[in-house]
Amino acid sequence: MKRPVRRRIRPAVAMIATAAALAGGATPALAADPLVGRQAWLPRVMPAGLPAPTGPIPPVAIVETWMDPRHPEMQGGWVALRRPGPLPEDGDILGGVDWLERINHGTMVASVIGAPVNGVGIQGMFPSTPVWLYGTSGLCRDVAAATRQAVKDGARVINFSGGFEAAGACRQLRDAVGWAFGKGTLVVASAGNGRPGQKWTQPANDYHVLTVGALNAYDMPAAWSVQSNSLDIVAPGEGITVACMPEFDTEDGAADGYCEANGTSFSAPMVAAAAARVLADRPDLSADQLSRVLTYSARDLGRPGWDRAYGYGALDLAAALGAPEPAMDVLEPNEEFKWVNGGGGFKPDPALLGRRSRVSFRATLDLIKDPIDIYRVSVPAGRKAQITVKPRSVGLNIGAFESWSSRRTRPSDLIARSVRPGMRTETITVAGAPNGRPFYLMVLGKGVKGQFAGSYDLTIRRVG
Repeated sequence: MKRPVRRRIRPAVAMIATAAALAGGATPALAADPLVGRQAWLPRVMPAGLPAPTGPIPPVAIVETWMDPRHPEMQGGWVALRRPGPLPEDGDILGGVDWLERINHGTMVASVIGAPVNGVGIQGMFPSTPVWLYGTSGLCRDVAAATRQAVKDGARVINFSGGFEAAGACRQLRDAVGWAFGKGTLVVASAGNGRPGQKWTQPANDYHVLTVGALNAYDMPAAWSVQSNSLDIVAPGEGITVACMPEFDTEDGAADGYCEANGTSFSAPMVAAAAARVLADRPDLSADQLSRVLTYSARDLGRPGWDRAYGYGALDLAAALGAPEPAMDVLEPNEEFKWVNGGGGFKPDPALLGRRSRVSFRATLDLIKDPIDIYRVSVPAGRKAQITVKPRSVGLNIGAFESWSSRRTRPSDLIARSVRPGMRTETITVAGAPNGRPFYLMVLGKGVKGQFAGSYDLTIRRVG
């Protein structure tokens, strides 16, 4: 897993001593001076005059090992351990150091979201907002299991401040994130730290994940924030004052448990907290609608429109709270045949048309996060279906397939297609199978004149 940009830490022997203290519940004294004035990032994402929520802010789930229960900002029960992570093995000094780094990371991430107003230290975006913490071993399959548990527990927003490069990625997490989206849960992920250039990371590059990059104090991309085609939105991520374990607070000469941290790991929970705040007013939003409310209301930076450095722009919570509700994208997620047919934990999608004479609706595509829509279509034997797809703001092609493979679609399965240049309407006619089996309609997005996301109108009508 990737780690945030971090500071020098104390020797391993001290880390193991702290591990023992945590296990025993020791509570060392910590500084009690208010430090909100040091949180220059807070007014950038929480402008003055925001209205009070009309309902309770729902819990934000975070996938972390644990947090430091000794820290004053972690008191009061607002952070709940919903899934314990593993403890380091006895005598494993290096493992113990890594375990404590993970606990420190969870402490920092949680504090960004909900550090309470308690007369000491800092405060989070929404003080005392419930945070559900899901511990993992750090392996991809275990992260996938934690994601599914969070959804089953009722989490509407999951923050993942980490990621796996190709060698550590897994199919299980891809399916779990897609399943979460289908259940109405938005997964927010950090874009990653390293060189700004393109870098593949899971879940940041998975379908429908809201991927967050980092800004510096001047609203420019942080030099180490990964820039890629998967970037959706940016938020402050440099010089973020957070609650941390005193053992990692080695830079300012006072081990008071408050650090200046850098990383997209701290930009992502700002966006996750903002998503939860929007849901407090509009709990009926789907995950897709919630994602588009945040991205389409973002404050545009860089060149006009979406770009690889800023995504759609900087988080603008005030604008998001007043943004119109986008139309719901039906039958999502439907990028993979397996999902459409009931694999990966999904229920099979209903077959369109059937014995009806006509069905019509509007859907959306995004060339990176939602590049393909697959629909099951049923036509009575001896009848035909005419399919018309009219692009409104994104280019596309269409094809119909007789069957599907768990690995790939074979060219021999293609029974009709329409591939017209530009933004032209695509039309095909498909005969119903003699055995009445549904066929599969694939709508594939393509870039046209700088348009990378938008909507289309789909109409299927029975003919013949």
